[in-house]
Amino acid sequence: MESNLLLVTGPYKYNGVPLKRVNAAYVLPTNTKLNLNAEVAKNVKDDLFKKVKIDRKKEEDFFEDNEKKKARITEDKKKLQTEVDTEVKKAVDAVPMMKEYLRNRFALKNGDKPHLMKF
Repeated sequence: MESNLLLVTGPYKYNGVPLKRVNAAYVLPTNTKLNLNAEVAKNVKDDLFKKVKIDRKKEEDFFEDNEKKKARITEDKKKLQTEVDTEVKKAVDAVPMMKEYLRNRFALKNGDKPHLMKF
């Protein structure tokens, strides 16, 4: 992306990860590869991830109800999420056991050395 961040997605249906930008320092590279079309993420721009201004002047406004939370997710974001996810799901379904691999939770414990791990 233009901001030198990586674009990450679940797909949302498999592990609940939406489209988001992540610094490369927080990503563990693996040998696992998927064949994706390069045109999949061409419509994703940094402007999509700008924060929505929330007006919280009263104490009651601190705890948002679900309707206001849902209103923060724009239709453009929803449309782009489904476009990217359909292409990623096609690639994931083509590789055996990839869906299960993506659904598993990954965590490091004390003493784990991620730079020595092989995936």
